[in-house]
Amino acid sequence: MHLKIKGFTSYWRSTKRLNFAEVSYREDQDSEDPLEQDDVIKIDSEMLAIRPRLKYVTPHTVASSLQKFLIKPVLNAVENNEPLQLLTEMRQIVTVFLNIVLKPRCVVELIKEINTIFTTVCNIVQGYEGIVNKLSLFDKDVMFLIIFGLRGLKHEMDSQIALHCACEIQERYSKNPSIISASIGITTGIAYCGIVGHTVRREYSAIGVEVNKAARLMMAYPHKVTCDKSTFMMSKLDPAHFTLQDAIQLKGLHNVGPIYEFREFIALKDSKV
Repeated sequence: MHLKIKGFTSYWRSTKRLNFAEVSYREDQDSEDPLEQDDVIKIDSEMLAIRPRLKYVTPHTVASSLQKFLIKPVLNAVENNEPLQLLTEMRQIVTVFLNIVLKPRCVVELIKEINTIFTTVCNIVQGYEGIVNKLSLFDKDVMFLIIFGLRGLKHEMDSQIALHCACEIQERYSKNPSIISASIGITTGIAYCGIVGHTVRREYSAIGVEVNKAARLMMAYPHKVTCDKSTFMMSKLDPAHFTLQDAIQLKGLHNVGPIYEFREFIALKDSKV
């Protein structure tokens, strides 16, 4: 396929006239802030064509304002002046997908409820040394992607930790009168972990079949905490906590193996004398 460019719009011409020197910054060699050592922002014409207002951003403001939004693996790399490419790796992680369906309400109340849920989930996950990687909002749903086992947060029993964390979250919201359902899918396996996206829109993410499987489990088994066989085996928990589920064909996946529902507390069975 061949493309023929016949001209440029006035927007492109105005972009080309920008003084690129205004958006370049050279660090002071005596800077004491470790985050400022790698704060040089070089903006080329391609970036300005997408985000012209980037020329008004100063590196000092970026460093101080965005630090609180960086997850631990990325923040450690920035503080150590490591290239972000070094964050790219294939590693074993535990993926937790959480979906919360809210009852209809006015926009103002909905925003407040979502903010409360976000704060609560982040606090619970932080207590288990996991990371909330993504938050997605739909018409009535709030979906979280939670990851355990990333660089600097690796534990031998990540699968078990993730199950306990998921149960605490599910227990918190399963009986909430303003919430219709709270469903969680958990998988353990190898996934791509690293920086993805355009230079202006890059993010740290996890991609792989096991990540997709966790999302499918979340949607296929509502109102439950479900996990795959790898999570079941690697958790090393009493099998009495797990209940084998009926097989459901998961979209885009084949041979997913047995799926289990996990319960934190084992119901006592009546014994006959």
